[in-house]
Amino acid sequence: MKYITYLIISIFILQSCRGNNNEATYNIDQKPGNVILHGNQKFVKNHKALEFFEIGLTNIDCKNYKKAQENFLKANEIEPSNLAILNCLATVESYLGNNQKSIEMLYKNISIDSTEINTYTNLGGNLMHDKKYKEANKILLLGLKKGNKYNLHQKSVLLINLAVSCNNIGQCDEGLKYANQALEISQSNEFSRYANQIILDSKSCK
Repeated sequence: MKYITYLIISIFILQSCRGNNNEATYNIDQKPGNVILHGNQKFVKNHKALEFFEIGLTNIDCKNYKKAQENFLKANEIEPSNLAILNCLATVESYLGNNQKSIEMLYKNISIDSTEINTYTNLGGNLMHDKKYKEANKILLLGLKKGNKYNLHQKSVLLINLAVSCNNIGQCDEGLKYANQALEISQSNEFSRYANQIILDSKSCK
């Protein structure tokens, strides 16, 4: 169950870097100035910052996390306090093995904007990675209550992680409830398969 949870986080965590726009995509050839922008400009307003941001996303896809960090830092220098960029920086820290630093950054991001659901999801995932299930559960519940900037996919990811946190602290009925809610609003067959697995885990943990 814990392995599946972390896999879910790893697969869907990049959503937090792309904002809550279903249309946000990116196509680049790795050269700033030659970026084809499709949607992310809604979240990163400065064109130069957006170029670095888009390249950083591609670096993550290529698992070049150090280079991604460099590009997100450049974007942050141009457009500081942008939560999309800050969440990407926190994500990269986790990928680089600095999970505690990532956790600290995400707590700070919540203090900047307490309505961004992805920040809570990523923080909850990082806490569960460190087996801090009670703290993760508290954060994910807070995200469900306060988060209002999301699409259905992002809410489903928070719900499935909330389900796993419940299972890991013995609240299996609550875990089953949240897993079912996640399945109901699932936006892909891939995610539905994971949700069904968590539902089975919730039933078996009783």
